Amino acid sequence: MSPAPHLVAKSVVDVNGRATTVYVNPARSGSAGRSRSVPPPTANALGKNSRINDVIRERARVHAVITSSHADGASYDELRPLIDERERLAKIISADVFRSRDDGDDIAVSDAVIDSAFVDGDTRIGYSNNLLEHDIPRDAVRDSTVDISALWLDSLSSAEAVAVVRYTGYSREYAVEHAEGKFSPVWEDFESAVARAPKVEPFVAYTGVNDRYVKDLITQADSGEVVLDRVFSSSMNPAQVNGFATSVRTENGEIIEIGTLVLEVETTVGAFMDTISNVPHEMEVMLPKGRYEVIDSLEGVTYLWRDGGVGRTMDRTLRLCYLGE
Repeated sequence: MSPAPHLVAKSVVDVNGRATTVYVNPARSGSAGRSRSVPPPTANALGKNSRINDVIRERARVHAVITSSHADGASYDELRPLIDERERLAKIISADVFRSRDDGDDIAVSDAVIDSAFVDGDTRIGYSNNLLEHDIPRDAVRDSTVDISALWLDSLSSAEAVAVVRYTGYSREYAVEHAEGKFSPVWEDFESAVARAPKVEPFVAYTGVNDRYVKDLITQADSGEVVLDRVFSSSMNPAQVNGFATSVRTENGEIIEIGTLVLEVETTVGAFMDTISNVPHEMEVMLPKGRYEVIDSLEGVTYLWRDGGVGRTMDRTLRLCYLGE
């Protein structure tokens, strides 16, 4: 049975590291006394000649209005016009028509400074996943990453922008095609888009590694350098690794246990997904293909959802520094 349309999926990780998806009503708490007016959609002003980047930006805006209005107590019926508008925009973005590869702009550098650096000790404190909940450290990071994300979106060609949107819903398709060595043009555009991310001051992002890549990355790490031959998803929220670091895989019908691995990556290049992603609460940033220096290897680091929250202790954490392509 599908969840009611007013409910939002939320991933919960217990003290033993077991992940469960629950559905919550974001309007239940803190909604009393708030305004229930729903701002009207403005995307109808976008004509057929608008760059697809403008449509993507407007879809993100409409989605944000839906989320915040819902939390403020707006009913499903009140939100229906906005939901219809969001779906209309999504259809425009996903339409199977030619997208120009020549209408992007060259934006190579941003002066934004992101409050994210390597943390000492054996514990990392993450942020709340609820963007409607006030979280000062998280919001300080997002103030910078949202701006960089918009700058990046503006720089992309229409084909690249559509490819990045596709990744938000079909990331597994990208991974499978990469593993099989046969790339669709859309994924070539996706990798091209990530390679065009603005250069910024050094920041640290976190990746929970899928079991498919653990052995290869650890083997590479012994040489002092790791080469990522595909774009890797990461997050500005350390706690997100809890939902992505996997330790069990099946080969020839047999279950094989593999230790959990997290990458903590210092880089000056990352493609921030805030303005594009269907799940902006993940604070996702795409790490480019290229060479990464191994600067430390740690064991038993714990990643928590907020101070005092639940989380998991990972078998191994590699600290990497981006060297370039």
